[in-house]
Amino acid sequence: MSMTRRAALVMAGALAALSLTGAGRAFAQDAPGSAAGPGGAFSAEAAITTLSEALNGTADTASTAGAASGVWHVPGSQMARQAAARGAGSAHSPVVVELYTSQGCSACPPADKLMEQLAGRDDVLPLALHVDYWDYLGWKDDFADPGFTARQKAYASAHGKRMIYTPQMVVDGTTFVKGARPMALAENIARAMTLPQHYSLSVRKLDNGHYEVQAQALGQDRPKGGLVLELVHYMPRQQVKILRGENAGTELQYVNVVTYWKTLTDWDGTQPLKIEVTPQKDMPGAVLLQRDGMGAIEAAARLR
Repeated sequence: MSMTRRAALVMAGALAALSLTGAGRAFAQDAPGSAAGPGGAFSAEAAITTLSEALNGTADTASTAGAASGVWHVPGSQMARQAAARGAGSAHSPVVVELYTSQGCSACPPADKLMEQLAGRDDVLPLALHVDYWDYLGWKDDFADPGFTARQKAYASAHGKRMIYTPQMVVDGTTFVKGARPMALAENIARAMTLPQHYSLSVRKLDNGHYEVQAQALGQDRPKGGLVLELVHYMPRQQVKILRGENAGTELQYVNVVTYWKTLTDWDGTQPLKIEVTPQKDMPGAVLLQRDGMGAIEAAARLR
């Protein structure tokens, strides 16, 4: 049996297992407080290994599993090539992965672990947004922000969905991964890397500690409609001891925990944009260019 075929069969089994155990927990927008049963009780270490193999090109995805799940699939080796090509030039933007998570959700730790794997990559910008709708379960998430819950609900509304989940990942504002599903996440990141880039976004640090941010359209063949430029700050790494609730007795690691997310300005994309940005937190940050109405994240750049 070839190595490719063997890897495909192994991955098919892994995907089947993940589809049963990594579903996450549901929260109905029209029924606050209602939740499906707990899920996601699979090895976080296995999830990291699977994601790492997919990102680095040492695993191949089983296309039959993809057809059954409706997820867009790409071989891991192809994803690695796409990542290398995307990262080869400074004009390419990192893929933004938003994770909606909670310290009080038992299904979330494996997804939080996946974010650790992504945090070391230049071609991906992972951002953890902690929501507050599980705080009633016995443990109040001190990273939670009602604004992040509102953002997740806005995504659902914009895409015609009635349910939101923890954990849930949104890739470049367009595709959704429910639960801690490393292959589905890797495949959606790979897909984002194949899409044409319609805008450039650059950041230059000024002598006064502020940043000059510039954006411009790349060619005429781009979607119509307005965009917003957003400023994000995040804590690179935090460790939390959970004393009560579903994760009681555990000590969890979190990366890129978002503490600030605000719109800086609207932009119609027709003329180049140039703006001076003042950091709002003494911590790492990024600027994002997103389509109005919770649309695609067209570009992102870290504040360095």
